[in-house]
Amino acid sequence: MYIRKLLLAVACVILAAPGLLQADVTGTILGVVTDASSALVQGVRIVATNLDTNLEKETKTDGNGQYRLLALPAGRYRLQAEFSGFQTFVATDIVLTVNEQRRMDVVLQVGTTQQEVSVSADAVQVETTNTQLGEVIEEKRIMSLPLNGRGYLDLLGLQPGVAPTSSRNEGPGTVSVNGQRENSNGFLVNGSDVAGVGDFEAQIQPNLDAVQEFRLITNSFDAEYGRFSGSIMNTITKSGTNAFHGTLFEFVRNDALDARGFFDNGKGKLRLNQFGYAVGGPAIKDKLFWFSDYQGSRRIDGGSSSEVQVLSEAERRGQLNVAHLTGTVTGPYWAQTLSQRLGRTVTDGQPYSTVFPDGVIPESAFSSAAKGTMGFIPLANRGSDIYVSSTEPIRTRDDMLGQRVDFLHQRTGNWSGYYYFQDTDVNDPFGDSSFLGLASASRARRQQGTLSNVKVFGPTTVNEFRVSYVGIIRRSVPASDAPPVESLGFLSGVNTLASITPAPAVTSPCRRFR
Repeated sequence: MYIRKLLLAVACVILAAPGLLQADVTGTILGVVTDASSALVQGVRIVATNLDTNLEKETKTDGNGQYRLLALPAGRYRLQAEFSGFQTFVATDIVLTVNEQRRMDVVLQVGTTQQEVSVSADAVQVETTNTQLGEVIEEKRIMSLPLNGRGYLDLLGLQPGVAPTSSRNEGPGTVSVNGQRENSNGFLVNGSDVAGVGDFEAQIQPNLDAVQEFRLITNSFDAEYGRFSGSIMNTITKSGTNAFHGTLFEFVRNDALDARGFFDNGKGKLRLNQFGYAVGGPAIKDKLFWFSDYQGSRRIDGGSSSEVQVLSEAERRGQLNVAHLTGTVTGPYWAQTLSQRLGRTVTDGQPYSTVFPDGVIPESAFSSAAKGTMGFIPLANRGSDIYVSSTEPIRTRDDMLGQRVDFLHQRTGNWSGYYYFQDTDVNDPFGDSSFLGLASASRARRQQGTLSNVKVFGPTTVNEFRVSYVGIIRRSVPASDAPPVESLGFLSGVNTLASITPAPAVTSPCRRFR
């Protein structure tokens, strides 16, 4: 009785969970079995075998000669059909992709089961069992096409109807699909929703060498996705197989190999090293598999030379052209303040050109805050009022790692666990300013954990359980302590800048548990 109540409570929680996004990360092989006379054959034994893990799924054709093998992990398969009085049918090189319904019709020839008819699966397939529109970008294209920064989401633009855009200055995967807004897209990694909360960009982007394939569905979504009108990007990472396989890599960029920009006086410093590994294999043959990956990035980016107009020496002393003194004195309080500083009467509404007829603002008219903040504006280093700010580089450190474990079990179903961790640190000597001295440090930490179980109960019933956690924390903090506002000449006390409590450093925390 207790177990029944527990199962009922779990079911109620799952059904009541709002906004729950489930996604299929497996595929299906289906078809019809006939003999040479096109008659339907019932009771034919159909076995699909994964060539990399030896995972076997078996079923039999129904009264209409149809069969369906559900929840098959993406990969390479061998399909075998056996029936007494007919030759054994074998189809090899069947490549099943994520969320695909692969149709393989079988024609049996009269003979004995010891005889075998072998065919090679056609690589070109026309989808006839699903209304979804989309394309799979497989490992070969992911690894062979050049990608600046090794971000596989740059390949989204290979599909028709996809227009990369940065109109809202969003992050990875920001595309417009079929004219929809950029925040109308969904992003999945191993079935877990990894889209940002506010802008729906891809917050989790695994190591390029760990991605097996991804599919961008651009129209006619199945009901399992929901709540998105643009597209669904479904990524699956590699799993281990019965053979050890892996890669070790390092990619280098250096300004010594770059040319100077046409309008630049020199080359900005650039040092980029991306290094890591991706390796997987069996822990227990045919049963337990693992796959681990890591990528580290170290970047020093000086950028190109940038010119910023600053105060000239004359302007620092208040010597301005009278033609630049536009506007009028606004308000009696401001008129009274100027009168006290200048020692002569200034009236409300008086033009500034008459307040300072010679175009010179005496230092006695400067506010204490103006004097205190002027020290943060550097002196011109080119000409009389130009400051060139390209000497200090931005330094970036990024580390990401992933670990996947798969356990194949006939009785309990297939289990899969995945964990992703990324830590990023960006030190900007300029911060949000155009000048040095206001440096900032931006830090981000992203984590994803997913545990899933897939159990097939028959040719028409499959249960898929998945629980996932996505945590995203981004911080932007000053690289050094800011001086007190009182020391800069600002007023202190109640209802002044000095009384404002600084905002917390965390700018965009996000945690999602499903």
